Amino acid sequence: MREWTAVVLSNENVATFIKELVVEVKDRDISYLPGTYFRFHIPPFKANTQLWKRWIGDKYLADWEKSGLFDHEIDFTHLPLEKQKAACAFSIASYPAEGNRLKFTIRIALPPPLEGKFPITIPWGFCSSYAFSLNPGDEIHFSGPYGDALMVDDESELVFLIGGAGASFARSHLMHLLRTQKTKRSVSLWYGARALRDNIYEVEFKQLEKDFPNFKYHLVLSEPLPEDIEKGWPIDDPLRTNFLHLAFEMGQLKRIKSPNDCRFYVCGPPLLNKGVLQLLENYAVDRKNIVLDDFGP
Repeated sequence: MREWTAVVLSNENVATFIKELVVEVKDRDISYLPGTYFRFHIPPFKANTQLWKRWIGDKYLADWEKSGLFDHEIDFTHLPLEKQKAACAFSIASYPAEGNRLKFTIRIALPPPLEGKFPITIPWGFCSSYAFSLNPGDEIHFSGPYGDALMVDDESELVFLIGGAGASFARSHLMHLLRTQKTKRSVSLWYGARALRDNIYEVEFKQLEKDFPNFKYHLVLSEPLPEDIEKGWPIDDPLRTNFLHLAFEMGQLKRIKSPNDCRFYVCGPPLLNKGVLQLLENYAVDRKNIVLDDFGP
């Protein structure tokens, strides 16, 4: 696979613990397909999370402060050589028509919380910590594209079951399918987020729904905040406030006469993927009709 050099254009939070990293490849054109990923090459580095504040965004600062995540030293200056090009794989959020400007949605990998705090004695994920430490103007190196979670080119109905940073996978596929290919296939997106502040690419997905009558967008929240409820979020509606797989089952899957006539594209955190895959198995969906982009633990 080819290796690339790019310059960071922006690196701002789009959810409480998720950034959208935007980079531009210089000197030569890059090509890739939706559903692929790139491996970032991580140099030895050191950072202090206090310096991340200006790119976190006012909307998310309180959660970071409450969890004690600022002024935390991250030291990977002795990163072994074998880890520098290891499993730092990030799915592409951009789509080919955006040219050399690439987007990635990246969740910070934190240790399990104890009583609402994240223990400082357990190291954070070195890949995501590196990504969160990047500033506009920084130069990065990566290789790819890799992966086989590609679009199957037939006439089957498409259902995207997505959570969290998996929005990258959904955006790349959907923008290419609808904006570039002008597909006539029936396409639906079920996106699961914890709360409204963690909903990624809502503006673009809603615009797709307005522009393309064959596309439907469903947002499901698992833990809406009091401020969401004050804004009118329907906490008693099981299609809107629920675990994603349960909302999807009630809202669409039960009405599909032959689920194996559909293709299901799944990407999200491990628990979401597990729930979705078990649900589809319960409905006897053949594994060949499921495309999984698994971020892993």
